[in-house]
Amino acid sequence: MENTPDLPELLYIFDPLCGWCYGMTPVIQRVRTEMAGQIQVSVLSGGMVTGERVAPLRAKWNYIKNALQDVERAAGVRFGEAYRMLGEEGSVIQSSEPPCRALTVFRQLNSDPSRVIDFAHDIQQAHYFHGLDLNDPAIYSALIALMMWMQPSLSAA
Repeated sequence: MENTPDLPELLYIFDPLCGWCYGMTPVIQRVRTEMAGQIQVSVLSGGMVTGERVAPLRAKWNYIKNALQDVERAAGVRFGEAYRMLGEEGSVIQSSEPPCRALTVFRQLNSDPSRVIDFAHDIQQAHYFHGLDLNDPAIYSALIALMMWMQPSLSAA
């Protein structure tokens, strides 16, 4: 679906390192599907963990691990065992900048704004379910390749 200026736009303000965003993204995907042709949904990435907030995961792990249950209960998502192990180990550096940059580039190169929501969720799945370090650029290449394989129309974008 291309940009349709005459439709109202729902702006989803999102940060890849926000656990509540991980819980809400499937809801936004459902809204996009159920309201197709009635609204346009756009994702804007934030900067929740930047500057002085960038730190190893262990710095906030006690807070995060307690909040995981709240997000799972309220939103119905599941945080993977690999992510929990990553948190317990704690050395991965939490920074919103790499995943936000990847999302911004994806949005700029993709003619279908609705696919940005899926890419945003894929980034979060990589981290919150599969326990991958979002500072690794190879993750984004793999996610894009997977999306292109699943949606051949992306290669024309």
